[in-house]
Amino acid sequence: MDFENYNPRSTLVVPEHKLTRAKYPFIDVHNHQYEMPDMDLSVLIR
Repeated sequence: MDFENYNPRSTLVVPEHKLTRAKYPFIDVHNHQYEMPDMDLSVLIR
């Protein structure tokens, strides 16, 4: 049997628990400006 055709049936059985909202409010605040020196960060922070 080829790897592409291998599709085993899952035997994992867990109770279903649907989340309707986050436990804690959170806002993801991060950036990807790795090349900016520290002295220029004041321009971004207001």
